[in-house]
Amino acid sequence: MAAVLLPIVVSTPSRQITYATILAFGICAVSVAIITGWAGQLSLGQMAFAGIGAVAAASFQRGIQMDIGWGNSRLIDFEASGIPFAAAVVLGSVIAAGFAGLVGVGALRVRGLLLAVATFVLALATEEYLFRRPIFSDGNTTSVSFRRGQVFGLDLDRQRTYYWLLLGVLVVVLVAVARIHRSRFGRAIRALRDNADAAAAYGVRPARTKLGAFMLAGAVAGLVAFLLTRNLGGGLAVALLAVAVVVGLWAGARHAKDLHQPDPRSVVVDEFCGMWLALVGTNPSVLVIVAAFIAFRFLDIVKPPPVRQVERLPGGIGIMADDLVAGGIVRVVLLLALGM
Repeated sequence: MAAVLLPIVVSTPSRQITYATILAFGICAVSVAIITGWAGQLSLGQMAFAGIGAVAAASFQRGIQMDIGWGNSRLIDFEASGIPFAAAVVLGSVIAAGFAGLVGVGALRVRGLLLAVATFVLALATEEYLFRRPIFSDGNTTSVSFRRGQVFGLDLDRQRTYYWLLLGVLVVVLVAVARIHRSRFGRAIRALRDNADAAAAYGVRPARTKLGAFMLAGAVAGLVAFLLTRNLGGGLAVALLAVAVVVGLWAGARHAKDLHQPDPRSVVVDEFCGMWLALVGTNPSVLVIVAAFIAFRFLDIVKPPPVRQVERLPGGIGIMADDLVAGGIVRVVLLLALGM
């Protein structure tokens, strides 16, 4: 109820758009929870999924023109008119799910921190190349226009209405994901995370289940098209990292308690956050990413001071802290080496 009344109590439009941004972070956090918390996959490409959904939705709303060929020969030549805002967002989410499914195919062979590095490189390539294609950018180099329009007769140009729409989307996503979590599919994803061989013996299909987890996470991330067409910068990634750390503290402690282990190997959100902290906002080259990966793995395995000391902290704090400290050390070294 407080969340519903908030834009009425606080009537400043700039504050209302800030609160709407927080709701969008919540939707992104749900996507991270699915791929990292449920499936145990270290993916740093969630913002690429969200971005693909955003620019695809903007393209669907604007109208699509494709002209591919050479000389007088045309391989693809068609033009489609624009569609309403709500339909564009739904189709953008579907495109994001498909894109995430392609990434999931690679995840069938690559796991752990190697997958984290691969998906981070993918996110950089997506931002630097794919987002700049004319079909998505419409000739713009810094932002993509996405008119909110109306949904069910509601004017989304009003910040208060826009906030309420995002709040409703977040509630629907949370309810739907909670039901999926308790479903057979949700149990299968978690079983693969805990013990893939045992899950396969009980009839779980690993490839299909992992692909489904990636596509579900991509679809959820793609819904953030509401916000990301106006802001694809590093601030969103930093905020999402903070959300992932908070979720990791709780989830790591609970999982360790259930397994009666101080730091279970199946908990990977700590490594996810550590690598993310090392690289977020640095805009590194592939060589720098590889160097950061090697340095992070060295610190995570050898655990020199103060990494080993913070690992002894109780509960989820100890699970998360050693990787965050290792990621922080790598980040400092990167910033010094890159002169940033």
